[in-house]
Amino acid sequence: ARSPAARRAWGLPVGLLAGGVLVLGVVQARVHHYEAILDRGRPVILALAPVDPRSLMQGDYMDLDYAVRRLVEQWLIGQPDARDALQANGRGWLLLRPDAQGVWQFEGLVAGPAPTLEASELAIKFRWRNGEMDWGARHWFFPEGQGERYARARYGELRVAEDGTALLARLLDETRAPL
Repeated sequence: ARSPAARRAWGLPVGLLAGGVLVLGVVQARVHHYEAILDRGRPVILALAPVDPRSLMQGDYMDLDYAVRRLVEQWLIGQPDARDALQANGRGWLLLRPDAQGVWQFEGLVAGPAPTLEASELAIKFRWRNGEMDWGARHWFFPEGQGERYARARYGELRVAEDGTALLARLLDETRAPL
């Protein structure tokens, strides 16, 4: 029979190994989920708003902002009840509809549960943080020396899952061609 100290000595490595396998499984599931969104998510093109494209600490990347987000900021100025609801819920849905050129435009904002959508609408879920919408997709990292290429970006193509999760798939130029 093993002593209690010997059983504890074996239990620690087994517990650490089991914990490590669990963490790796969770990470793998999340990566698979994101790959599925990029592969099968609904493409949504949003106009970009200009920002500073460099970071000395992180290398070459672009901070991204979206024209639709700025429109929402302006809209919320006259909608204190909507702003209060977002603050209380901490989450919301950005409703979008494509224009004649296929660029998605602000249609509305919903705080609370997922809205019922028309066939031509799409909803991106976001978190309300520090008085701003945050759906992610705020940075685009690129290889060193490619700054000029990505400085021509005028649109971002997001892929949006049925649950409203949005991931940035690529940047597009003024003709909406991939960079």
